[in-house]
Amino acid sequence: MNKFKRFFNGRLVYSLAVGILAVGVAATGAMLLGGEEGPAEEGPYLALEESPEQIVYGTTEAVLPTEEGPELSQTEPEEQEEPEETPARPDRPVRGEEPVDAEPETPEPEETDAEETEAPAEAQEPETEADPAEAAAPVFSEESTLDWPLHGSILREFSMDTTVFYPTLEAYKVSPGILIQGEPGQEVCAAAPGVVQSIGSNEEIGQYMVVDLGGGYQATYGQLEAIRAAEGDTVETGQSLAVLAEPTKYYVVEGCNLYFQVTKDGSPVDPLDYLHQ
Repeated sequence: MNKFKRFFNGRLVYSLAVGILAVGVAATGAMLLGGEEGPAEEGPYLALEESPEQIVYGTTEAVLPTEEGPELSQTEPEEQEEPEETPARPDRPVRGEEPVDAEPETPEPEETDAEETEAPAEAQEPETEADPAEAAAPVFSEESTLDWPLHGSILREFSMDTTVFYPTLEAYKVSPGILIQGEPGQEVCAAAPGVVQSIGSNEEIGQYMVVDLGGGYQATYGQLEAIRAAEGDTVETGQSLAVLAEPTKYYVVEGCNLYFQVTKDGSPVDPLDYLHQ
């Protein structure tokens, strides 16, 4: 029995010693294997403190050393597939570059319809009132008639196709008007309504007045004085225009008379065709 206990105690001590030895050998081997593997791989980020000027975003190139920091070895970047270009966001500028202010887009002015803007302007234009003189402008026609401007005998008739004898001149000439016998100072009245176109004087018929009757017709009154109308005045039938004057040197033999002429579009026509008989 004592032999058995001694044998068992000896085996137990021996087993413990062998176990401790085995654990020590395993630990030593693990340490040796760990030292042969070399230094640990560097992480993707720098372990040193870098300044903002040393960091470049979007590249894998190493930054050159600065005076304050330690030297860093340059490593060649691994070949990578080129990423698709994406438009840079204006709110994230690249470090080290000054942001460029984008020019604001100016909105184009809206085109307005010219007709729409002009229409109100035309509508606002006030209508001009017609001139009363123009509204009442006379219109003489071939069917119209004339009043006698002076009551008297006919000293010389109208004649444009053949010549007639001029007693004072002792010559034959055409007669573009008629001579109505009268007395100096006798009233001369308008033969038809119209507008005084001109007032003048010449050697043959003295002072005269031309009245526009409308429709291309004009009436000329000659050998006048004390004219009572002015150019541009509107005259009515029977209105006093002037008085008879002494005859000019062209009508001394004929005596005092009114020279009366009617034209249509500038050509003389016979006044007797329009005067009341």
